[in-house]
Amino acid sequence: MICTLVNKLESQHLPDFMLRLPVYAILNDSSTGSGFYLQDNSNVYFVTARHVLVKTIVYNKASKKDSIIFNSKNVKCISYSDNPIPNVQQILHIDLIESLKNESFLTTRLNDLCAIKIGKLTKINEIRSELTFEKSVTPEKTPQLECIPLSIIQNYNECKVGDDVFIFGYPNSIGIKQSPQFDSERPLLRKGIIAGKYDKQKTIILDCPSYYGNSGGPVIVKYIENDSTKYRTIGVVSELIPYVEDWYNLKNGLINTSVSNSGYSVIVPLDFLKDLLKK
Repeated sequence: MICTLVNKLESQHLPDFMLRLPVYAILNDSSTGSGFYLQDNSNVYFVTARHVLVKTIVYNKASKKDSIIFNSKNVKCISYSDNPIPNVQQILHIDLIESLKNESFLTTRLNDLCAIKIGKLTKINEIRSELTFEKSVTPEKTPQLECIPLSIIQNYNECKVGDDVFIFGYPNSIGIKQSPQFDSERPLLRKGIIAGKYDKQKTIILDCPSYYGNSGGPVIVKYIENDSTKYRTIGVVSELIPYVEDWYNLKNGLINTSVSNSGYSVIVPLDFLKDLLKK
């Protein structure tokens, strides 16, 4: 299995490799989410929003440790590699229970973020490395893996309100199932800006609407530095911000609550991920 180091980070247009970064995560019960692969100097990880994979975290009094209850025993990860053959999928199956046993599943209660170590890297040359998979990972189709290097993560404090951002993912809750208007197994791109930062929870607010299936997808920021356009990864999609309206029927004393998508989304920055990998 070959991994290619991402190094095309300066361009007037969104680099082609970034369109291949999102991973389509399918669980046994047919629920879905998004994610991406990340690499440091030694390992490759599958990264997503914690709620995509984890149902709940319960404190175990006997072991005095947190017990993780997953939404499913396994997750199927589909993506597209940097390969000249068009429409070539790469597919990995991850046994979540096994990844927890061998301590390759990383998360905390603090935020909606998790990472799974899927393999160890052996360097071939300056831009390519060979990946040896963990026991919890079974490759089905793996021509080449596109990863985000840990080095291009932009910290929360470096994010500027007003900067352009792109969110990637598989929002398969939109559209009409009986009359498909897009390929649900290919990612959709959305553009917006950083609308604000919530320092209390250390989250980032975007003016991009997100939908079921977007959770866990990577968020890329675009900015200008020294007259060059640059791109960095800043976080993962966590949740939408709802718009809530209450309608009152004064005659009968009834209240009808309507909840809709406000068009704003909450992003968990990847600073937390750096802390997880250090542990």
